Amino acid sequence: MTIDERLERLTERHEALAQSLELMISENRERADGLAREIRALAERTQAQTVGLAEQIQALAVISAQNAAHLEEFRVVIQGGMTQMQSSTTQLQSNMSYLQGSMTQMQGAMSRMMDSIALLARIANDHENRLGALENPQA
Repeated sequence: MTIDERLERLTERHEALAQSLELMISENRERADGLAREIRALAERTQAQTVGLAEQIQALAVISAQNAAHLEEFRVVIQGGMTQMQSSTTQLQSNMSYLQGSMTQMQGAMSRMMDSIALLARIANDHENRLGALENPQA
């Protein structure tokens, strides 16, 4: 094989490699363009999702603040109810003490009245016996 033939073959190989390289570059450009489109689409979706999440987080923050305000209102109402209940319990205890004292006085008065009724019954019985003796002196 002569130098010219070798040079000819080398030139053919070089042209084939150049064509292959151009095809590879073209394919890589197409892939790169496709990837760039996919990345842009992904970035747009991510941006939209980020905006949506930010809006949801803001809405949750508003709800959380409202719940905190409601909880504080409930705490105030419950605390007021507890204070009122303690006051009512104290008043009830005072009334119970008064009623117990009154019941003790009533029991004493009832006991004295029962004693008085028993005494009156004895007196009435004694009078009945005396009247009977006066009416029937023979007995």
